[in-house]
Amino acid sequence: LPVGDEIASTSPVVLYFSESMAVARLGQAFQLVSTSGFGAPVPLLPAPLTGDGRVLLLLPVGPLAAETTYELRFRDDVTVYDLSGTTLGQPADKLVHSFTTAAEDPEDPRVLGSWPLDASVDQGPTGEIAVIFDRAVQPLTVDLDSLAVTIDGATPSANPKPQTLEVPGLGPEPRVWTWRS
Repeated sequence: LPVGDEIASTSPVVLYFSESMAVARLGQAFQLVSTSGFGAPVPLLPAPLTGDGRVLLLLPVGPLAAETTYELRFRDDVTVYDLSGTTLGQPADKLVHSFTTAAEDPEDPRVLGSWPLDASVDQGPTGEIAVIFDRAVQPLTVDLDSLAVTIDGATPSANPKPQTLEVPGLGPEPRVWTWRS
């Protein structure tokens, strides 16, 4: 992620994994590169994991350039593992994903993705729910009405207010909201 048209310049890059990932070196395993110009890597903030360690967020330091194609690539000579020690495979060309930013940012914020993934089944009762937006969301607009969690159609008995993701050393990341009962 992101995918589709109208990719905002403030959009994080989101990677989903089938297993919980080991944090060591994970943030250094990827680089975001513009395909125009010199192809220098885009500076990224420290990469947090959310979604019970299965969702990696790559956060550019500043807005991305408009109408520009970016490629997310594996860096050379960096190996990453899941928590069981299994190596994450890499394609021969190192390309993970590409996307193009819009000429202008869309007017309204968009949900890029969530965890668990849509239509997931057999999730644990204490797992983390995460919602990732293409831009910072005003904290006063996120509450139990705007981010409502139900289990089998009912509000859970323990229903805390959603929280911004805390990025170690940086503080709250208002593009990512989490909920855990």
